Amino acid sequence: MSPSSSMPPPLPADFDPGALRPHELWWRDNYEWIKQQGYLLRSRYSPGWIPSWRGTGNTLNFQFADGIPARYSINDGTRISDERFVSFKRCPTSSHAQEISIFKYLTEGDIAKEKENHCVPVYELLNPPGDPEVVLFVMPLGRSPFDPQFQTVGEVVYFLRQMLEGLRFMHGLDIAHADCCANNMIMDAREMYPEGYHPLRQHLTRDFKGPATPRYSRTEKPPSYYLIDFGVSVKFEPSEPRLTIHIAGGDKSVPEHLKDPERMAMFDPFAIDVYTMGNMIRQQFIEGNPKNLKNVPGMRRLEFLNDLIFDMVDEDPDPGKRPAMTEVFERFIQIESKLSWWKLRTRPVYRTETSSKITFWRDIKHVIWTMGLILRRIPAVPPRQ
Repeated sequence: MSPSSSMPPPLPADFDPGALRPHELWWRDNYEWIKQQGYLLRSRYSPGWIPSWRGTGNTLNFQFADGIPARYSINDGTRISDERFVSFKRCPTSSHAQEISIFKYLTEGDIAKEKENHCVPVYELLNPPGDPEVVLFVMPLGRSPFDPQFQTVGEVVYFLRQMLEGLRFMHGLDIAHADCCANNMIMDAREMYPEGYHPLRQHLTRDFKGPATPRYSRTEKPPSYYLIDFGVSVKFEPSEPRLTIHIAGGDKSVPEHLKDPERMAMFDPFAIDVYTMGNMIRQQFIEGNPKNLKNVPGMRRLEFLNDLIFDMVDEDPDPGKRPAMTEVFERFIQIESKLSWWKLRTRPVYRTETSSKITFWRDIKHVIWTMGLILRRIPAVPPRQ
């Protein structure tokens, strides 16, 4: 996510860890108004909130469900009408005018209804009273698309199909995301987790009383995957040259940026999108992240993606070397069409799994699980709409 979305100012040395952070006071002050709009923030922001750990002798606020502060401009809540968990993003209209304009363009009217549009949907756009410089986007509560682990090749294919199609759709509207790295992708996994999870400690239940584990796999309850955070996105007019200055996104390995340490040159942000998406796939599903192999180890059994990814991350952004997203998506669909039903059912092996004996027994267990899916007529990959 862009820094403005996730980085609150530093706290003073004498700050009480049990108090609301300065950036949270806006949520407290608007709690009742947000409730009137049909949404309920966590109890942490309710009037007269008393921390649940007070009087327990435990001063470690982070061990309690109401002790976790919201991110700087991101918060969560519950839609009162159907108890659906939602996410809020607070955007200042003056400093985020371009982001707001692009976000609204992608999530309103007929464009929002397009099946190829995999930008995070907006349930509602709220205008806080007495605060004309702020708009509040209401969206699905998302979680990292990489947690829990993928259990089949088909689950990986389904995720990649949505992300590649979504980026191609944006490019078709003359919009470059400009930061389509792993951190700017989410999944709406509410059907996998019918009991929910804590929005900021997603490995725990909402009440912090135990681990949050999915009741269903991605194959059983396919989630929707979304591109998020358009804080550095750029929209061009059809006749306008597709060039912009160096935009600092989350992927620091973009070849064009490495060649321009002074940030003075103009670049094609659409070609950079292709590289960034390709590098995300390379790190998450093929080779792993060389700076974080423990948490992003990569996978085996997805070698059919190698040629496409190799082209996407070519250091030369020339169209003859690094393909456009239209070509990328067409090639991906061709690759998917050639995968057998059994390959799609196969278990991808994370590279942290180094014991052949463990791999053998996990594969046996996986085959038994797969037979159950087949008997229940659950497809390996949901069909394209």
